[in-house]
Amino acid sequence: MDQTPQRHSAAPSWSTAAVPTRGAAPDGTRMDTVELLVSDLDAMTEFYRRAVTLDVLDQTGATATLGRGGVASIVLRQEKDLPGRDSRGAGLYHTAVVFQDQARLASALASMAQHAGQLYEGSADHLVSEAFYFHDPEGNGLELYRDRPRDQ
Repeated sequence: MDQTPQRHSAAPSWSTAAVPTRGAAPDGTRMDTVELLVSDLDAMTEFYRRAVTLDVLDQTGATATLGRGGVASIVLRQEKDLPGRDSRGAGLYHTAVVFQDQARLASALASMAQHAGQLYEGSADHLVSEAFYFHDPEGNGLELYRDRPRDQ
């Protein structure tokens, strides 16, 4: 059996069905793996593993792939000479990491509180999801969330 982590994520078996987006995107469109450029690969890999509770699926050279259940969600690529972050500049607002259910989200939030509580920025109840916002040690925005079941 091939144990190679998937570079591009298939939708996890527990995820909700895609919502039709007539005219906006083809039906079945989903977000894929996010690649973040980081200055300190080891520290950022440890943060996403320990605090965010993602598994390290692969780490080779200047790249680390993290996810859950063998499905990649974040690729960290080291670029030692990254320019300083400009919070008013254009770019990625935040990376969102979805959790299967409320218990798994709560576990990740407890881990964040224990390992990186000072990185908390806020939370939101979007009616269809519960979201908690942080930033990582290099200033990248991070959302941890779960989708509510459609019957709630």
